[in-house]
Amino acid sequence: MNEAAILAGRRGKDEITLKEIDDSIDRIVAGMEGTKMTDRKSKILVAYHEIGHAIFATLTPGHDPVQKATLIPRGQAQGLTWFIPGEDPALISKQPLFARIVGGLGRRAAEEVIFGESEITTGAAGDPQQSLKLLDRGYAATNTPREAIWVFHRMRKQGIRPNNLTFPFLLKACSTCFAIKEGKQVHLDLIKHGLDCDVYVNNNLVHFYGSCKKILDACKVFDQMCVRTVVSWNAVITSCVESLWMGDAIGYFVKMMDFGFEPDETTMVLMLAVCAEMGNLSLGRWIHSQVIQRGLVLNYQLGTALVDMYAKSGAICYARLVFDRVKEKNVWTWSAMILGLAQHGFAKEGLELFLEMMTSSSIRPNYVTFLGVLCACSHAGLVDDGFQYFHEMEHRYKIKPMMVHYGAMVDILGRAGRLKEAYDFIMSMPFQPDPIVWRTLLSACNVHDVKTIME
Repeated sequence: MNEAAILAGRRGKDEITLKEIDDSIDRIVAGMEGTKMTDRKSKILVAYHEIGHAIFATLTPGHDPVQKATLIPRGQAQGLTWFIPGEDPALISKQPLFARIVGGLGRRAAEEVIFGESEITTGAAGDPQQSLKLLDRGYAATNTPREAIWVFHRMRKQGIRPNNLTFPFLLKACSTCFAIKEGKQVHLDLIKHGLDCDVYVNNNLVHFYGSCKKILDACKVFDQMCVRTVVSWNAVITSCVESLWMGDAIGYFVKMMDFGFEPDETTMVLMLAVCAEMGNLSLGRWIHSQVIQRGLVLNYQLGTALVDMYAKSGAICYARLVFDRVKEKNVWTWSAMILGLAQHGFAKEGLELFLEMMTSSSIRPNYVTFLGVLCACSHAGLVDDGFQYFHEMEHRYKIKPMMVHYGAMVDILGRAGRLKEAYDFIMSMPFQPDPIVWRTLLSACNVHDVKTIME
């Protein structure tokens, strides 16, 4: 409205009209007016250019509605077509993405049809390249990463030069579908284009190799980085954690501190996961002290990591203290505490906490929650309750039981001495039982001195 008021004043008006509001929006969205074109040929060329964009956009399902097409120069553009966004650009789905690509190609198509290929303007000449780059990013961001890689090969064949923004999307696509060969080709290409010292590209490269469990390659890329940020350190530590190289994760964390980098929340969550996996209570408590010393907020990410670390390190009382202090809990926070209580023999407390979660919050349980509940039923000898929760998990909450859930049910029946039922339950599983399930049954047979099933 301030811009509209200024325009009204300049035009000698006492009030703001719709014309001033419309013109002010144009200036804010599209930029200041430039020098108007004088020759007729340029006007016609730009007119078809913008009309082609508008027509293609209008006729393509899923495209944002056309707001305006104009020949008035705005900023660096001789003409302009812009649209009313139909959805959040950060959450754009597949159909609108393709619609934008088609709409963008409309400018070149119109110029080529009306004037011929020799008269295509420089602005429209780059439309196919820009569309390919947009398409590549879109595929990488959706659940079709293979198509992103295919587009990349098309870009290479057409001589389209990727940049430091294109490569990270490609690496993300390769990470998603574990495309090792294609990812290494991307790595070679980014070196060829002189981007091997770009920190943003290298961070994604470390993530790619880590996601594909190529931990040596991830560490090599990191060690050769010209510039590093906290994100770089987090990427290599994440790679180590995901490959269960816990000692190396600690080593990189120590180096990070030695080089003067300030660990952030992500770093602390990663290191707490390392401590939980190793059962290293002393290091876990030191990490906790650093969280407090650095004034990090005890949100659900840090809270869950601390609860999990203390529970897996045998300090269940500390886990409960942290849990009670976390103000914003999510399903993972509740699940970590329920499972921790159950695994340490506090079956009653674990089940009570589960009921508290169900009655005092709107949080829906997940597969870890039910693993904790089944573990609690096993320790408490609640066979019927265990079957009820197992049934509810699948039919009420639509959570498909995993191997660990079937193993928990075998443990429930085995501890209760109902070994024939446990065996029949294993034989009714929808997939082949793993060695842990059979070991659970054999252990129960030993406890109850039953040899027939063992044989």
